[in-house]
Amino acid sequence: MKLFVAGLLVALLLRSPDAIACVCAPGQRPFLQAAASSRCVVLASVVRHRRRWPWGMYRYMDLKIEEVLRGPADLKSLVVTGDNGAECRHYVTQFPVGTRWVFAVSQYSGTADLAISRCSESALFYDGAAVTGAINTDSQRHLSPETIPLAELRLRLQVAAP
Repeated sequence: MKLFVAGLLVALLLRSPDAIACVCAPGQRPFLQAAASSRCVVLASVVRHRRRWPWGMYRYMDLKIEEVLRGPADLKSLVVTGDNGAECRHYVTQFPVGTRWVFAVSQYSGTADLAISRCSESALFYDGAAVTGAINTDSQRHLSPETIPLAELRLRLQVAAP
């Protein structure tokens, strides 16, 4: 039995840290690409973060919708799922309570739940006039952070619509 436990311990210590890693990174795709495949795109303020038992980490955030840029026009609020440590999404704590963002939100695991888009820049910070983030790629196909007026983002979303 001692040999079995020792072998198990060695196997755990030698396992590759990439064994449970994502195959992509949050922010790998630009916002417009995430928006094109998302269920909705909303301008929203973060109302609160919520915990999910039993891990104790914040997993959900409540959003108050200010404007629907793409999707069901009657949305007033959403509960959105962030990363649990192994899903290639941004953690909800990266969006402080009281801040405003444009979110690209997708369906989560075939359920009715909504989540921050995977493997992509899924949110753009909104300061009241302009949005900032990796909206698109530059001429060398690298993510290129930029700041543009919200009105310009609305136009780009229309052009990028599926």
